Amino acid sequence: MISTELVNYSEVKKIRKNMYYNRITHYERLRDEIQKTFNFISRIRRVAILFTILSYFVLRDSPSPFITYGVPLLFVLLFLIGVIIHEKQERMLKRLKILININREGVLRLEDKWFEFPFKGEEFLDETEPHLSDLYIFGENSLFQMIHSCATQKGTKQLATWLSEHPDFSDI
Repeated sequence: MISTELVNYSEVKKIRKNMYYNRITHYERLRDEIQKTFNFISRIRRVAILFTILSYFVLRDSPSPFITYGVPLLFVLLFLIGVIIHEKQERMLKRLKILININREGVLRLEDKWFEFPFKGEEFLDETEPHLSDLYIFGENSLFQMIHSCATQKGTKQLATWLSEHPDFSDI
């Protein structure tokens, strides 16, 4: 049996808005934690390079080549591990920044402020297809501006293609 209850749109908006705010808060906390690790790894890398140089000069007259080259090599290894971890943390910070922005845009959409989004898709307007601007598909206050939340150039182009061409609906 299908329920015939009316859905209160303002309640749905409120729930979705809270969902976006919760995600933003979660991603910002995660970003802050990763930023602390990122900064710590940066300091470790600097110290590792400093100790590599110092240990080489202090131990260069050692009678054992293992000590002369082994100890500085350990610090180089520590530095390289730091580089790998640092790059991973940097990628994660970039992803979190994107996720935070996507969710902030979600809030703006729910508040009907999507017309403030900078990307309007005006480069996809085609003079041979006047309906694209007449129907506000692309440009200021357009459908494209309202629904665009693509994170990549390829996604943006695909969305523009879907909106501008006469698609086979089985593709969508």
